[in-house]
Amino acid sequence: MTWRKFIASHMKSLFAMDFLTVDAPLCGKRFYVFFIICLETRKIVRFRATVRPERAFVRNQLYGFMYDRENTPCLIHDGSGEFVCQRYDCLGIKNVRISPCSPNMNAFAERFIGSLRRECLNNFIIFSYDHLCSLLR
Repeated sequence: MTWRKFIASHMKSLFAMDFLTVDAPLCGKRFYVFFIICLETRKIVRFRATVRPERAFVRNQLYGFMYDRENTPCLIHDGSGEFVCQRYDCLGIKNVRISPCSPNMNAFAERFIGSLRRECLNNFIIFSYDHLCSLLR
């Protein structure tokens, strides 16, 4: 089986996750937006914003992500501490950690971050958590 056929046959179960940071200068906070994107449809299937991106926050988002899934998804992520210390096997997730300093291995997530910044976040001054969440929706 060639690599192209493998990707085509598994595209429905491939997902990527990452964080992006958003500064809110008027309230003096930095928000971390967690998201999971489906690679087949390029649709964001889960997102949440927080001020403290901890392991427990990521674990809760993964539980929410797996709540209505029947198949075993393959989740691509980078090597940040919040992602590495999770027990993916207990959730029924196959995790794929990308190599350090290689964002091209998680290109769909990185492309989404760039598009979100260019098309939305760079055009607004964020006032609060609620304002950020309404913009992200």
